[in-house]
Amino acid sequence: MNIIAAEKMMLKLMREHSVNWPWTFAWNKKRTAFGLCDFERKRIVLSLPWVEANSRAVVKNYALHEIAHVLAGARAVDHGRRWKRIALAIGCDGEEFVNPETLYQPFTSASVADATRSGEFGGGAMTEDEEKRHNRRRAEMEARIAQEE
Repeated sequence: MNIIAAEKMMLKLMREHSVNWPWTFAWNKKRTAFGLCDFERKRIVLSLPWVEANSRAVVKNYALHEIAHVLAGARAVDHGRRWKRIALAIGCDGEEFVNPETLYQPFTSASVADATRSGEFGGGAMTEDEEKRHNRRRAEMEARIAQEE
């Protein structure tokens, strides 16, 4: 899926499900997980490589998966009954992991292990230039979304 379209979709889903400030959305480059819900930083994070490699339907399901974590709360059991009930109610498939038959994995686990050992991922952080470009694109996109509403 296109990254700009994915971010626009994620921000819209967050608003639709009342996941508002102080919660934010961010990207990482990690290849070990599609996404995560960081309660400490109040941030939902999706992986650029996973999003780019998958369809809109798969990305939307994962976005809703992470939003369900926020709505279930930090004290909820990871993928327990409360999380699953909320996930299903907001349109997620309620599965702990995406069905491997619908998920495109752009790399093998061996390549992930090799890259992790070599330090290639560098903890998944964006470079300063990448972050500036990303923030500039995000501001432009948020302005477009505001105009559409």
